Amino acid sequence: MKTKATLRSVLYVDDNPQMRQGLARCLALRGFDVVTATDVADGAFQFHSHDGGFDSVLTDHDLPDGTGAEFSELLRESGYKGRIIVLSGLLTEKDQALYEKSTVAGFFRKPFKLQTLVQTLLKGSRPA
Repeated sequence: MKTKATLRSVLYVDDNPQMRQGLARCLALRGFDVVTATDVADGAFQFHSHDGGFDSVLTDHDLPDGTGAEFSELLRESGYKGRIIVLSGLLTEKDQALYEKSTVAGFFRKPFKLQTLVQTLLKGSRPA
């Protein structure tokens, strides 16, 4: 998946096609290797199809077949140790509490500044 030209590999799960395609393109233009998915099931399929080899996972909270919290928990149960970042237009404190078990790296409220997300993705490598 990674080539010497790519900086980081990212799995991005979002059911909104404009957001998913737009952000994937912006990240790719900045050297990221981006794989996209539309929902929890597709995200799990893409994750396992790539042997979990992602430096970071970006997920929306509200997905057609579940939540980003459920997807994050599924990744952790699969042994994923990388960074998970939640992107959402509206997250209540109760929603954020759902992510405690899956230890996400952070939350970005849509709309967000692309450069801030890129800087976050470039910080360090996978947690040990």
